[in-house]
Amino acid sequence: MASGLRVISTMSSEPAEFLTALSFVLRTDIEGGYVNNPADPGGETNLGMTARKYRQYCKMHDLPVKPMRELTFADVEPIYYDQYWKPWCVGVEFPLCVMVFDCAVNMGPGRAKKYLALATGMHDYARLRWERY
Repeated sequence: MASGLRVISTMSSEPAEFLTALSFVLRTDIEGGYVNNPADPGGETNLGMTARKYRQYCKMHDLPVKPMRELTFADVEPIYYDQYWKPWCVGVEFPLCVMVFDCAVNMGPGRAKKYLALATGMHDYARLRWERY
């Protein structure tokens, strides 16, 4: 990956497909850095994680909240695994699972689930995403 992020897991039991999907989503040209664009409905984000979602997760798990600019891969990896990978991608064949994960992160888990229910395969899933853009 030319402008990417090499994922080195901080967790012990996630599948290789998850790490592939996370590496894709967290590429610096996609979701890899800190952004605070007032025009972005997601608001302040870092490593693709919105401040709202990060704070919710910290509160749920009784974790201290760090400033968004200081988030590390170790801070966001378990959130992506628990809330974006496990509910939607476990049992989905590769590489469709990568597309579903990317959709859940970038368009919301509800839309990822809807497209998965409607699609007849990977190409159909890609078509549904393309039509949304």
